[in-house]
Order: sequence, then structure tokens, then C-alpha cells
Amino acid sequence: MSAQGSAENWASSYDCNMVPTSKNMIWGGRSVQENTYSNCSNSQRVRFLNVQGAGHSTNFGSNVDLFDLSWECFRSVDAENYEEYMVGMTLSDVDKHQFIVNAQRFQDICLENFAGLKNPLWNIFQTGEWPIYFHIESWDGPVTAAAVVQMRSDYQKIANQWVDGIQTYDARFDRNVEVKLFGFVFNEGVTVDQSFNNAYGAYPTVLNFSGTTERSPWEIRFRDGGQIFNQNWYSIDDFQKLVVVGNDGDNESANFSPADWSSFEHPEGIDMFLTKFWHKTSWDAVAQRQYLKLGGNVTNYALGYTRYSVFAHEMGHNRGMLHDLAGKHGGQGCPCDKTGFMSYGTAPNVWSTCSRADFLALYNEVIASNQWNWCLDGKLISQLF
Repeated sequence: MSAQGSAENWASSYDCNMVPTSKNMIWGGRSVQENTYSNCSNSQRVRFLNVQGAGHSTNFGSNVDLFDLSWECFRSVDAENYEEYMVGMTLSDVDKHQFIVNAQRFQDICLENFAGLKNPLWNIFQTGEWPIYFHIESWDGPVTAAAVVQMRSDYQKIANQWVDGIQTYDARFDRNVEVKLFGFVFNEGVTVDQSFNNAYGAYPTVLNFSGTTERSPWEIRFRDGGQIFNQNWYSIDDFQKLVVVGNDGDNESANFSPADWSSFEHPEGIDMFLTKFWHKTSWDAVAQRQYLKLGGNVTNYALGYTRYSVFAHEMGHNRGMLHDLAGKHGGQGCPCDKTGFMSYGTAPNVWSTCSRADFLALYNEVIASNQWNWCLDGKLISQLF
């Protein structure tokens, strides 16, 4: 029996409507036709996907995980597991299905990847502040005060656009973001001009640094107990548990200011950072909870102008967003692809439906699942769409 004949046989066995609904998708470089047989007995569904020209290959491109998609198909029919969460809600079958999809994505994106981890949103809610430091691996010309001011301003502007969006879902988030500067790290060959020295000479600064990893050049300890933090940023739930106490002795070739932290008072009254704001002249745009890298995206080095859409895209990753064409969104060619900041290539400067889903899922999980006394009503997950 052919694959299509097998699908039709299952559909007939479940008394489905034998005229399937069809939609076309793109997986990597392959065209895919999905036929769904619905209105079956016992709420079953039969889906038949034809990946054209694939033969026996399961490699459809780096953005497509066939096994993930297969598991999603099996799990998505398990609607009864979610019925208790929809009691008292007036929802159409379409809305119910969307609720279930969102709940599953909530579990995938958050519970498996972010459970227990506080991203910068938590500190912003508590203090209104987002402390960062600049790490510049390479730069065109000397670093100027004007460039720092401009990039800090853009960082704060984009962060506040996020906060404005949160208020749609939770009016208690009633504050603006103030980006605080912890300090500066400059790799070998990067210079600064006098305007920088005049404006930021009192900040922690490291010159002739050689590191190109996520590790900072400062000694960091836990506030409680004083143990040294090994700078594995993926192993700690809350960066507020940490404090910078001095300079890392492993960086012998670097020049540190201050050399002695025993009497140092920070110009902005902070003693720790949440995010490394990372730059280099070659293209390298990527972000995690603990860093935002904009390599190759400064358009004017003297004045600090950056590509706004790339900046916003990478900050989205700080907040838990996946790419619009991520496999959990449907892959390349899905409805969210090319519709917002988290897409590749030309796309509108807005947040797509998928980005808002990612963000709301993270927002709910980070706050609600850890009982941090600040959460959304979970029913808003379905209403967002």
C-alpha cells in the first residue's frame, strides 16, 4: 500500500471525512503538502504529509527537525489533557485547538529550556534597571563617548518598547527601563578617544583584553557565602545572586581600572551586570540570556548607529523568543516567517504572532511557575492570538 493509500485507509477506519483539507508548506528547501482528514470518530485526525522530491532522505535543512515535527503530530491530538484548563471559557473548536497548541509550545519553550531561570525582565520589574557592560573585540577607529551614548540610548529605547508591550497583558508592570552601564572591556587593538576618557574614566575598564568567550574579566562571587562563581552562565538561575568583587587574575596581559576594588564606588551605584553588550566589526549577531552580540551591525562607529532591526532581533533572544521560522513555529514558509523582527531577511519591524507567543509563554513561566508573586492570568495565553 502506498503512503497516500495508507493514510486513506486510516481515515476510512476512523470514519473521517474522506475529502481532506490541504495546505502547502516549506521544509528547508522542500515543498510539503499536508492533507488532513478530520471529522473522525473519537476525535481522531489523520494527517498525510508529502515532502516532494525527498526520497528516503530525512535531512531537509538545519531549521527542520523531522523527529520533532513527527512527535508534535502525535502529541497535538491529545486534547483531553487540556480540557480542565478551558472550563468556563467560551471557545470555538478553532480557539480550543489554538489554546492546546499554545500550551504545548509553552511547555516546550519554557519548561524544558527556561524553567527556573530569571532573565532581565525580572530585574527590570524589581528595580526598573537593566545593568550591562560593553565588550568590544574590534572597532573601526577609537571608541567615542558619542557612540556609547547612542548605543545605550538605542538599547534603552528597544527595551522600553518591550515593556510597553507587557503592559497590554499586565498593567502592574508600570515602570520604564533604565539601562545602567557597569563597565567596558576592550580587546587588544581597540582604542578610545579623549571624549570617552572624560565621560567614562571612572567606570570599571579593561584594556588589552584577549578573551573572546562569554567569560567576563572580573572576579565574581556569590553574595551569600562568598564562593567564587565559575562564570558558567547557564548554571545559575538568578544573576542577582552575584557580585563583582575585583579583577580576574587569569588575565595577566590586561590593564584593569580600578586595580584595587576595596574602596571603589561605582558611578551609577551598581555592583553587578546582567548582560554583556558585545561588539566586533565582523558579522556575528547572536544572543542568549546573558549576552547580546551585534557583531558587524554598527553602521557609524564614531556616532554608534546600529541596524535597528538586528538590534531588536537579538534583544528578542534575551527575552526568550525563537526565530519566526523555528521548527516549533512550522519551519521556513510558516505563517510567521517574514512577518517580524525575529525573521531573517526583509521583514516588517514588528513582533510577529509567534514572537508574541514565545514572549508570553516565557513571561508566564518565569514569573508564575516559580511563584515570584508577579504573573499573568494563564487564560491570556489563548486570548493573545
